[in-house]
Amino acid sequence: MQISFFCASPWPALFQAHRELAYLTARAFMDACLSCGLRPVWGCWPENEPSVRLARKLGFQLDCEQPVCLWVDEEGWNRGED
Repeated sequence: MQISFFCASPWPALFQAHRELAYLTARAFMDACLSCGLRPVWGCWPENEPSVRLARKLGFQLDCEQPVCLWVDEEGWNRGED
C-alpha cells in the first residue's frame, strides 16, 4: 500500500483561526488519498494540541512515535536548499 502525507505546518495560524477549514481540507485530502488507493498519514509534534485534536476528530490514532533530528543554523531552518 502506498502512503501519502500532507504537512500543514507552514500554515498553523490559518488552520488555528479557521478550524472548520482545517477539518474540511484534511478530510478532502484523506478522501482523495483513499480514492487513489493511498493510505493517509498524520504527523505532528505531540505538543501541537490543535493538530492532535484534529487528527483524532478525523479518526487517526497514535500508531508510533518517531524521533526527529532538526538542524538549525544561524540563518534559521536548513531545508537542504542552496
